[in-house]
Amino acid sequence: MCGPVVHVNRLGVAIRLSGALVIAMSTVLGTMAIAPRRAAATPVVVSITPTTSPAFANDAPDPAIVESGGVYYAFTTGTVMGNYLQALVDTSGDPRTGWRPYTGLPFGSSALPLPPGWEQLNTQTSPGVFKWDGQWLMYYDAAQSGHAGDTGYNCLSVASTPTLTPSNPVFTDTSTSPLLCQPGLGGAVDPSPFVDPVTGKAYLMWKSNDGGSSQPARIWSQQLSPNGRSLVGSPTEIFTNDTVAYPWEATVEDPAMVYTGGTYYLFFSGGIWDSSSYGEGYAVCSGPLGPCSQPQAGPFLTSTGNYAGPGGASVFADPSGNWWIDFAAWKPSCTSYSCGGMRRLFVTEIDLPVLQVPTTTSVSVSPPVGPQSGTMVYRATVSRTYGNATPSGSVIFGDAQGIFCSGTLLGGSATCIAPSPPPGTTNVIAAYSGDGQNAASWSATGVTVSTSSSHWLSTASGPVDCRQVGVVDNVQSHIECTSFDPAANTWTTSASPVTDWGYGNGTQQWLTVGNTVDYCRQVGVVDNVQSQIECTSFDPAANTWTTSASPVTDWGYVT
Repeated sequence: MCGPVVHVNRLGVAIRLSGALVIAMSTVLGTMAIAPRRAAATPVVVSITPTTSPAFANDAPDPAIVESGGVYYAFTTGTVMGNYLQALVDTSGDPRTGWRPYTGLPFGSSALPLPPGWEQLNTQTSPGVFKWDGQWLMYYDAAQSGHAGDTGYNCLSVASTPTLTPSNPVFTDTSTSPLLCQPGLGGAVDPSPFVDPVTGKAYLMWKSNDGGSSQPARIWSQQLSPNGRSLVGSPTEIFTNDTVAYPWEATVEDPAMVYTGGTYYLFFSGGIWDSSSYGEGYAVCSGPLGPCSQPQAGPFLTSTGNYAGPGGASVFADPSGNWWIDFAAWKPSCTSYSCGGMRRLFVTEIDLPVLQVPTTTSVSVSPPVGPQSGTMVYRATVSRTYGNATPSGSVIFGDAQGIFCSGTLLGGSATCIAPSPPPGTTNVIAAYSGDGQNAASWSATGVTVSTSSSHWLSTASGPVDCRQVGVVDNVQSHIECTSFDPAANTWTTSASPVTDWGYGNGTQQWLTVGNTVDYCRQVGVVDNVQSQIECTSFDPAANTWTTSASPVTDWGYVT
């Protein structure tokens, strides 16, 4: 299964913020036994926790680590274990240990078994992986067919898979031509996707000049399309090789951007890839399109006693919001493949402000609710499946016809009032935007909601939802009503005594709902046959009573 393997003369990198903040829902990593560190000021002077033990003691160049469903995945340039591009898995819950080829064998662990026809085999390197638009995308570079790698003909491509599993983290590339080449600049390599949590837009970063040109190395950034398979607009140069100001940077490559603590950090590799001079530096940027500047003269990650030439780093956050860096490095005694060396995988903590942004934000939409005439009330609840901040910000509501109302998050939920129903409304989605430090991308879940499922009652106090709860055949069941107070943006729920359906035996059973007193009861045949809920509300200001009834056999909104 394993074809010939070639090692090229540079490193690549990939960064992921798990779908951070993406439109599609994703499964979240289970709890790890790693306590969150204290959030640091921004920006910070980047440093790492020293490490001497490799997380994976075999060859794993250009690593990019992502997580899905409690499993860590590392994608690297091809090796003898997995040609073209390699995939490793770690089910231990701790990225510092437990890595293995997904096949369980010392061969066949390829992330891209079938490269497309326009690519030269054994030139695929530098994968960058993230989840976007409901699927996993892997960007990488390869030489065009008929050309050797690193001769000015390298281009970028993208492969995809709907899911990642420990037994099959394999991608498919159906492209017939490259995503981007930049032949006038010596080719394009080292693609790295990034989701800006402030705007929710996705970007791709890469290096021009694969080594086959005398031009300086440049780092570029460009917005990705909504499906991630094409680029929007024109590329922007955000970083350039400057050996005068920074002599250690024989080249700059392997871009990897993260956003945390209000700061954009751009990590990059510099130096000679197959020597102990190779290292990892960083810049601070104004945004994903730059500009970027270096806050320190030298690299923050350099050769130590147990490894040499560390680089090709990517950065990721664990469920507690702590940051980790993964990189590849040689043994000090041998920094090239010609002497039998290998670039082992190292993973350790990096000192960055604790992540306050969830990598996954879900927005659930209640069915459109409201009275049978007048206004419609829509509710959304925002839940964070990753992160350590309370949701705050705003929620917009809309459908294929456009946006029709918005609301402010209070305690994780938001409500808005719109015409009943908005013209052409068929399915309602909500999009959430965070604020400031806790900025989350616009994200949504396309919950199918039909206006026909609206079964709210119109009372003088506003929309009220009344329904029978408990055992429905009049045994241990009761009436429960919920009303919305627009002034306070809150919902109030009250229930009648168990088994009581209204006036009976000379007694009156009332519900306090919102700021008024409402009386709700089951009328008609009570055993769920031709029966309905009826509410009566008193308006003190007008000194009038209003009675409304739900449709026959309906007990509230239908989800």
